[in-house]
Amino acid sequence: MRRLVAGLVIGLALTIGGCVWLFDDEPEVDPYVAQFTATVAGISTVVVDAQASKADKYIWDFGDGTKVQGDQKKAIVSHTYDKRDIYVIILICEWNTASGGGSADGGCCGPPPGPGGGGGGSTPSGEPTIRTAYRIVDMTGGENTLKPILITLNGWGGVADSFYPGQKVCLWAGESIGENLWYQMEIVRVVSADDPTPIPYCWQADKVGGIICEPEIRYIRTEEKSFCWYIAGPSHCSGETWTFRVTLWITDAYGRRASTTKFIYSGCCP
Repeated sequence: MRRLVAGLVIGLALTIGGCVWLFDDEPEVDPYVAQFTATVAGISTVVVDAQASKADKYIWDFGDGTKVQGDQKKAIVSHTYDKRDIYVIILICEWNTASGGGSADGGCCGPPPGPGGGGGGSTPSGEPTIRTAYRIVDMTGGENTLKPILITLNGWGGVADSFYPGQKVCLWAGESIGENLWYQMEIVRVVSADDPTPIPYCWQADKVGGIICEPEIRYIRTEEKSFCWYIAGPSHCSGETWTFRVTLWITDAYGRRASTTKFIYSGCCP
């Protein structure tokens, strides 16, 4: 019997590259999780509740330009929309910790990030730990049957629109509303959100100041509802910010077509 037990214990261990891994190892659990519920109350009001997050600070973006922030007193908030539509509500939670797992903005230069959010990674000592979450709320009463919804995520699954050069960026269109949808996405570098003229990718070739530009404008296109790539950006953390225009088109089973556009940013500070 003892031999049988010993054999089972040995069988539960795997040796990979000289390291032993046991099946009963507990996975690392992130103690900081942004989570909330969104309840439609009446025709145009939504009530959000993030008490389960147990954060020190809450920042709400209701998707119509309204932002609310505060301490635990803002863990529950109600908001009334002026327009009957489908909205993405984003929550940013902050915990006052000396060691962290994500920065609020990804990149730190250029325009202040929209609801940015780290879902992991490293945070400078003394900075708060930040996590994000989102929910989709339908304030149309089910009347809107075609709605493109585009979510931008960092490599750790945090909702963000500002990133470091070379960081993994994921586009998620699977929340879009419609029947048997066909997706098309396009990403291109532009001058800025105010001047969305496409421009080539340019890099500083060396510290002396030489600049190399691609001869043609690069358009990244996909027909997948989920797409990830490593975002390009300025080198040497010069403080420059690159702006990218991301456009999502959806077409439903009836041939109806709709689109949405957002801008994301790449950059870092010296």
